[in-house]
Amino acid sequence: MGKHKNKHNLKTLLVVILLSGIFLGCSLIVSPDLSVDHMVRKLLWPLWRLILLIGNIVAFPIRALRHQLPRYVGIFSTRMGLQILLMGQGVRILSLAVVGMVYFYIA
Repeated sequence: MGKHKNKHNLKTLLVVILLSGIFLGCSLIVSPDLSVDHMVRKLLWPLWRLILLIGNIVAFPIRALRHQLPRYVGIFSTRMGLQILLMGQGVRILSLAVVGMVYFYIA
């Protein structure tokens, strides 16, 4: 039961974030200085990039467990194969987070 509750909370959070961006954009459209194109480029596009980056960071380690762990365990011992996989995924997640933060800071 708790697992499904967390999944629904994440979906609710994403919907709330998206709707708050849309409502903010709609209120800004009333202003004669902003166009719909400007709203999409400046307000909503960075949010989608962040959501896609977080989804990539969360989903790929699960895929690695399914596909790479059997290979590493077959070549090395179970403990060493798991350590290699976890170190590789840790470096990957850390590098994606650092590059993502730098990207969002620059953009």
